[in-house]
Amino acid sequence: MDKQFGYCRVGAAVPVVLPAAVSDNVASLTELAVKAAGDGVRVLVFPELCVTGYTCADLFFQPALLDAAEKGLSSFLEKTATLDTLLIVGLPLRLEGMLFNCAAVCCWGKLLGVV
Repeated sequence: MDKQFGYCRVGAAVPVVLPAAVSDNVASLTELAVKAAGDGVRVLVFPELCVTGYTCADLFFQPALLDAAEKGLSSFLEKTATLDTLLIVGLPLRLEGMLFNCAAVCCWGKLLGVV
């Protein structure tokens, strides 16, 4: 954060995302998050559904993909635990039998909230 003016650097990341390849996608997200944090970015936004890929169509209703997305988010949190950058990543999440297109807000390896 710029102490004189109170500004912070905000970034938008464009990772390589492969449909349903959660582990590969999380690796790409992590790489960009580490680079951005090193460049002084304080808030970094990733694309919608970047953990799973946007074009999964009917696969979004498969428990295997949704389980992988949740595990992928956990992995991303572990791998970014040393970063003080606010990270916002998109993924599908289930709640009470419904499916939601969500943004997970994370920092210091903690899930701060889901929108």
